[in-house]
Parts: sequence; C-alpha cells; structure tokens
Amino acid sequence: MAYNVFYTSIPVLVSVLDKDLSEETVMQHPQILFYCQAGRLLNPSTFAGWFGRSLFHAVVVFIISIHAYAYEKSEMEEVSLVALSGCIWLQAFVMTLETK
Repeated sequence: MAYNVFYTSIPVLVSVLDKDLSEETVMQHPQILFYCQAGRLLNPSTFAGWFGRSLFHAVVVFIISIHAYAYEKSEMEEVSLVALSGCIWLQAFVMTLETK
C-alpha cells in the first residue's frame, strides 16, 4: 500500500524540488535574489489569488465527490476516499500545468 503513496508523490516532489535558476546564475546576478526577498513575487494579492484558486479547487472536488455518490447508499469512508483521491490527482495536475 505504501507504493501508492510513493508513486503518487513522485511528480509532486519532482516539480517542487525543481530549480528555476541555477546557483551560478544567482551568484552572477544577485539582484534576482533581492527581488525575491523583497516580497515582489509573494505579496498579499498573489497569496489571495492562490488562496481563492485553492478554495475553488476544494469546492469542485467536494461537489464532484458528493454527486458521484448522490443516488447510491455509500459510507462516509468511500466518499472521503474519492475526495482524497481527487485532491491528490488535482494537485498533481495543477503542478504539471504550473511547471515549465
């Protein structure tokens, strides 16, 4: 069962650990690092956009999970498993789209 977690997490880990710039580029152009540290890339409006997008994704996964079992007699564990699987697949899909 642990192999499912391992294989599901590989695309996410690869995209999270991916570096946009090499260390040589950052050392040659230190203003890039100062630009990032000044908060120009992560500011309150960017954070609010990401938060709104994640809230939208959560609502979509919830609605799909509830409607998938709307006319069937199902336990809460089944619906929660569908929701968890949907969250994992959605995360992997969004990370695939966001990665260059």
